[in-house]
Amino acid sequence: MEEQQPVTRNAITYIEDQPHYELLAEDITVRISASDASRFLCVHLRPYTPAEMKETLKQLKGRIRDAGPSLIQEDADPTSLRRLCDLTFQRLSHVRLPDGSEPTREQQQQWLQQNPRLKARVVEEAFATVLVLRDGDTASADDVFELVLGDSGARVKYLYVLFSPDKGKLEPITITHHFEPETENDYQTYDRASRRETDKRTGFTTVDVDYEALEKLYNRTVIKIDGMVLDGLASTAANRDKWLARVPFWQKLIALNTRFDDISKKNIG
Repeated sequence: MEEQQPVTRNAITYIEDQPHYELLAEDITVRISASDASRFLCVHLRPYTPAEMKETLKQLKGRIRDAGPSLIQEDADPTSLRRLCDLTFQRLSHVRLPDGSEPTREQQQQWLQQNPRLKARVVEEAFATVLVLRDGDTASADDVFELVLGDSGARVKYLYVLFSPDKGKLEPITITHHFEPETENDYQTYDRASRRETDKRTGFTTVDVDYEALEKLYNRTVIKIDGMVLDGLASTAANRDKWLARVPFWQKLIALNTRFDDISKKNIG
């Protein structure tokens, strides 16, 4: 007998048949393909809290050292990503045991513990993998840079792909963050939020980031978001106080980094 699963609100909701991200979601579903690509499983996670993500990112720091003719780089320890997977894990679906029965949640967790590398992949694909879209990606007739003038703020547009249990397929959600015009103070705040530190003993350099300052910068300057809804309602300037705190922190960070790192940001979206 199959174990009955509680009905939860999925992150993907449809408005006029277009996928949107529901900010009141209780379930985020990511599709993971097997190595032979003929089979797949689905991992269901709850949304993380801002504090959980900030702590994860603080622990996720790579190191780099100048070794003369070459640079030595050490990848970040993925332990914090695995821990976040454990914290937010709800269940697996589209899985079965060798005897054909459905595994219990405890058996699913046991299997995940035996596949620790998968945990980091699940977190990255569920929470952090997006495809940034830029108007400037199209071919130009020449190599001259165009200055786009105007008093409008940046728009950061990307595709966020999740699995829709309702339709049984991957759905690319188009999300656009609209910001106020940037000021010199905004750039200074963004730059000061990152600080490089070098260990004199080892020579390795790491970067410490003030995630609280970056979130305050995002919250102060974002106007509205296309593609994210609150209980089915658009995230506009009029109801900003209701949806702002529910925007996933890692996506706030993606929007900020794209906004301030790209000198052609006026052409984004």
